[in-house]
Amino acid sequence: MALPSGLAEVVQGEEYVARFLFSSNSYNAAGVKWTAFDPNPVNGETSVFRSPSEIPESLWDAGRELSRGRVNSLHGAALLQAESVFDAGLRIVPSEPPAAHANINGWPVSANDPAMQKARRIELAKLLAQRATLVVTP
Repeated sequence: MALPSGLAEVVQGEEYVARFLFSSNSYNAAGVKWTAFDPNPVNGETSVFRSPSEIPESLWDAGRELSRGRVNSLHGAALLQAESVFDAGLRIVPSEPPAAHANINGWPVSANDPAMQKARRIELAKLLAQRATLVVTP
């Protein structure tokens, strides 16, 4: 079965996901920083877009649309193979609309030990950042 975008309902390991970067704090000359993948504190998810191995103009347009109303504009994207997310023990769950949108979820949750929860999330976000490729906005 397919989603409204035409993409499969299940994300495969060979697919890529792009995490839009709206802050220069999310990257530097060395590449993507772990903060780029830090989950949203409200819903515990990290928003991404499914992408080919090269980000098409239509996806950049979606990123620019998302940047409207934000303090910061679109700087670029962290491009990552879905298999890296799965290897970290996390999931990618499609969440359309917008087209090709998905969320990385499954981040550690521990009401008993918030410090350990935060440390584990940072560890996983660092792993994702190490495997991601920085793509600067064209």
